[in-house]
Formats: sequence, C-alpha cells, structure tokens
Amino acid sequence: MSETAPANAEQAEQWNGPGARSWIQAQTLLDQTFLNFEKMLVEAVKAAGASKVLDIGCGTGATTRAIARQLGPEGRALGLDISAPMITRAIELAKAEGSTAQFTAGDAQTQAFEPGSFDMITSRFGVMFFSGPVAAFSNLRGALKPEGQLAMVSWRSAA
Repeated sequence: MSETAPANAEQAEQWNGPGARSWIQAQTLLDQTFLNFEKMLVEAVKAAGASKVLDIGCGTGATTRAIARQLGPEGRALGLDISAPMITRAIELAKAEGSTAQFTAGDAQTQAFEPGSFDMITSRFGVMFFSGPVAAFSNLRGALKPEGQLAMVSWRSAA
C-alpha cells in the first residue's frame, strides 16, 4: 500500500490541525458517545464472517481496535485516516492495549490498496468527508474481494 497526495486537501488541513487536536483532547468522551455505533459495526463484521477488515476514517482507532478484538490474532484490522496526529494516537492506544490493530495515515480517495485485499470495509462517520465520493468508493471497491462487504455509519454532510 502506498500513499499519494490527498485529493481532499481541505479535510487534510482540518484533520491534521485543529480538528485533530480537538478530537484527541475529547477522544475518551467521543469514543464513549459513539460506542453503540462501534458495537453495530463489530456485529456486522462478525455476521459477515470477515477476517480482513479496512476501517475508513478510523480517527484514534476505537472501532478498529474493537474489530481487531473480534477478529482475534488470525485476523487483520487496518485503520486508515487522513489525520496523521490521530493515527499516531491510535497506534499509541493499540500498543497500550496490546491490540493487533494496525493503522496508517492516508486519504481513502487516493490510497493505493492491493486489489482484493479486504473482505470487509467499515466506517464510523468517516466516509462523509470525501470530496469526491464516487472516486473514493470506486477506489475502496478495488480494495475489496469480489464478495466483499461495506458496513458504514454516516451522517449527511454539514451542508
């Protein structure tokens, strides 16, 4: 997997600056607030029988770590987020927990994925930030196995 320039420069600027600082500061509260959505996504992974899961817009990694717990040591849970500071925090939290979850900073719209490398893609409020949703979902589709599934929770855009 290799990273190219973010297609979503405005979001990259926000989530690598003030957005990241605010989220990290409130991370415990936000993770608790969104816990039911996390549980829904973990249940979707379980129901699908997935073993290789890509979590888009993973932030500080709570959902990715929960998915990793569900998958066990044989599975793979990879969290991707455009925010390098939040990915750094996600790695710290995973290490402290002893989690097998992996994390990488990148833009889901342009990230180069190995074709067919995941059997499920999840997102807890991450996909609504794409500046080019068609291009982003096309890119993500390429990362899925042919029978792969998408499970996401998303609000509409702020507009």
